[in-house]
Amino acid sequence: MLEILVNNPLTRNFFGCNRSIGIVGMGMAGKTVFLTSLLDHLRNHHPQRYPHRFDLGEKRISEWEILPFSVSGIWKPFPFEEFRARMANQHLWPQRTTDCSRIDLKFKFTPLSQRWFSAEGERSWNDYYLTLYDIPGERTPDVVLYENDYASWSRQTLLSMRRYYHQYQENPNSLAEVRSFLNRMENPQADLSGEAIVRFYKRALIEMLENGCSNVTPSIFMVDDTGKRFREKAIHGCGDENERENLVENCLCGVRGAEFAPLGENWRSHPVFATFQRACQQYRKQYVYPLFGTLISCDALAFLVDIPTILKNGSRDLNMYREILGHLLRGLHPGDTTLSLLLTLGFQHRIGRIAFAATQCDRFHPDDRPVLQSMVQHLADPVCNQISQHYQYDFSTIAAVESARLIDGKMHCDTAQGEAALDYWRIPKEWKGDFPNDAQSEAFISSCQSLGQIVPPRVRPRFSQNEATPPHQIRLDRLFRFLTRW
Repeated sequence: MLEILVNNPLTRNFFGCNRSIGIVGMGMAGKTVFLTSLLDHLRNHHPQRYPHRFDLGEKRISEWEILPFSVSGIWKPFPFEEFRARMANQHLWPQRTTDCSRIDLKFKFTPLSQRWFSAEGERSWNDYYLTLYDIPGERTPDVVLYENDYASWSRQTLLSMRRYYHQYQENPNSLAEVRSFLNRMENPQADLSGEAIVRFYKRALIEMLENGCSNVTPSIFMVDDTGKRFREKAIHGCGDENERENLVENCLCGVRGAEFAPLGENWRSHPVFATFQRACQQYRKQYVYPLFGTLISCDALAFLVDIPTILKNGSRDLNMYREILGHLLRGLHPGDTTLSLLLTLGFQHRIGRIAFAATQCDRFHPDDRPVLQSMVQHLADPVCNQISQHYQYDFSTIAAVESARLIDGKMHCDTAQGEAALDYWRIPKEWKGDFPNDAQSEAFISSCQSLGQIVPPRVRPRFSQNEATPPHQIRLDRLFRFLTRW
């Protein structure tokens, strides 16, 4: 009778046998590698054969299988085997993904101690179900469209653009299109059409992308509805006017045939406001609600952070991360009503745990990893302190695939030129876990490069071609235990 209850889809939440986890973060944070390595460890979990490779305590995973799901809407199957083969056979990291993907698993926990075995042998009495969601970094900023209607989104977007523009006051000409668009939004023009406003907004977004800002909404501007990415073209320079016009023509700002752009408060009585409002709502229904409506139903989130990129790009990236993180936590927070608390008793999911993890920690000296963890906490604390305390937070450093190791004071790794022993780029002790100001960060990067150190070091993945052998990892198992409570 108990086995029937535990394995019933309506009651297994109550018994803790069902978990769903969203993996989020900005681009290049390592979400796809994280998920590929995690799946490989769950599929090949053998504590006796690989001691300490993936620690789940006094149990191991058995009868692991991928469950089919009906592909519809924005969610596509996560191509686990393809990504694993690329790392194992070609020694290349997975290509950046453009699809929102998911994978559904079913397995059993088999205790290592015989006293828990059933009469049937090595078989536990309940099934465990795990759903993992992988979100492309470009889609994350769209959470601002989940928590705000069109008018509020316009206000937030224009405020963010002004803030970003003022951070470039040392070189204001680099954001001339942004300045021009912001000025137009201050003073409504009766003869300015909606199509013209969208074109001005697109030119401003291209300029922001050229200058390293990836906090762009609607996100379909960077990755369109076919998965085609225009972001790289913008970042690598669009000095040629024809190339800019090509991007303006081909990048979308909404659903095809119903594009929109933010408008200032003074535009509310302009006819184009209602047009953009309808277009925005259409985009939210088609792209935003299916994505973040799914995330809000997860049990836990893993927010992965690329610390080296923040150090290289300075305070602008740090502030951008915090802004997006704030929108994410507020947008996915269901509130503190009595009803929302009762729903956590097993009949509806609610995010309870959020893990912040600095990835690629194997490329840092082991003595610097605690400092790296402090940096992650420093990044998230100002936002977390403003959100409900019903979340349980965790801060850590991980390497989903340990591809660099400390041997005789050097970082031994596989590079494009073959096996190498490189000098670590050490984090200055005076930073004490805080992020440096831009001058300190720039001086640090320059000093590393003058010593021939690449920041961050470019290494190749160490992934076995033997499909039964999972990769070495650093604290990926600990993060999994926190997220699932298994």
